[in-house]
Amino acid sequence: MLYCIILLVVATAECSVEGDGRPAGIVRQLVERYLTSCRLAVVGAGRAVSDPSFTELVRVVGKAAPGVVVMEAEGALSPASPRTTPSIPQQALESDAKFPCRAFLLYMTAANTSWAGRFLGKASLDVSPEIRVIGVGHPALARQLLTLPVLRNTAHALYLAVPPRSPFAIDLGDDDAVEVISRCHYCDQGHPDYVVLDYWRPLVGFQEAADLFPNQFQDCRGHAFQVVSMDWFPFLSFSRDTQRPGTTVTPQDSVDVRMLQAVARTLNFT
Repeated sequence: MLYCIILLVVATAECSVEGDGRPAGIVRQLVERYLTSCRLAVVGAGRAVSDPSFTELVRVVGKAAPGVVVMEAEGALSPASPRTTPSIPQQALESDAKFPCRAFLLYMTAANTSWAGRFLGKASLDVSPEIRVIGVGHPALARQLLTLPVLRNTAHALYLAVPPRSPFAIDLGDDDAVEVISRCHYCDQGHPDYVVLDYWRPLVGFQEAADLFPNQFQDCRGHAFQVVSMDWFPFLSFSRDTQRPGTTVTPQDSVDVRMLQAVARTLNFT
């Protein structure tokens, strides 16, 4: 299966992305561990593409992975840009025989975050749940990115929460820890929640060596799924709870109902 990966890189005035001992270090290690075989599109918006930190990010990622493309997002989203099918963000995900996977790196600033949802929407992420999404930046922006509606079907969404620092402190301290936060689909009694998977420190790397992309669908924690079907015995049979259109139904013993019940017991959903 061809996997697409999206890495959202969020920078603030307090979050430089230079050097291995700085926030770029965690991005470099993440790319080396998971994305070395990916085609990477590094995306910035507006003046951010001329930011020295953006240039440094491109340099660090370029050393860790061979296929790097640089994009400017606002131009791709402009009404004056060519109306192509697929869209420009979708074109960045077009397959290449040289790379078994593909990735976006979105460099954002605290002053301009609104374009991320629009750009990812143009990339059709809502219908591509296999695409991985990773953000890095100030902890205050974690929820803002992980709750983007376009990510509702994304199987893996991470945020690397860099601790706030003085804008004059270009290095992370030895004891500063970057939290690796995951959007968990079913952790809150079957509903979405956010959990810390690991911590990253400049002199240690990933402290727990945790799997940053675990299989979230082995245990749905009692999540209630909605099933739409038609009465077609012996495959599926049910009795209507009312005669109103769209009413709920009570399943009757049939082949597909037995299969669904077996899967529900195994994956813990209702």
